Amino acid sequence: MVILNMALVGYYMVGGARADIISLTPSLRVGEEWDSNPLLAGEEGEARQDSITQLSPRIAVRSLTRGVRVSGSYRLDSNYYSRNPELDYVSQTADIAIDSELSPRTSLSVGDIYSFTPYSREASEVGIQIQRTDIESNRVFATMRSMLGSAGSVSLRLENSKQDYEDESLFDTKIGRASCRERV
Repeated sequence: MVILNMALVGYYMVGGARADIISLTPSLRVGEEWDSNPLLAGEEGEARQDSITQLSPRIAVRSLTRGVRVSGSYRLDSNYYSRNPELDYVSQTADIAIDSELSPRTSLSVGDIYSFTPYSREASEVGIQIQRTDIESNRVFATMRSMLGSAGSVSLRLENSKQDYEDESLFDTKIGRASCRERV
């Protein structure tokens, strides 16, 4: 809900309610994965391999008006285990980005990506996790880019991300990044 509110406020602030171009793109990704030890069993005899069917419906919205592009999407990632249905879960991811042309040579992009995964051991930014828990993550960013000449540019990017675990024995992670890049 926070992301939706940000999108609406940003949209009305930068471009008004009328968009010149609006596109809506639904998609569906289907996959199959094999896991040799989904129960994280310690002894080889306890391991019970499994195949996981993955279904990921997604809806993306994009609008363009007066030099401002607003885009966002919502995705469900469903994972169904054939031998261990107690491990089934559905994660959710939502994102929003606003790109604005401040001048003919300068642009600003801001965005937010939020995801929630219940009872999972998937931790995208922190490496290997050895037990299952609910995982909530959020990443916000802002990038300003300025053209220096006919082909060169300089950009400044600020980013902040966090990963929260329901399980008290796992340490939450917060990462802040700043970078400057010059292209000639």
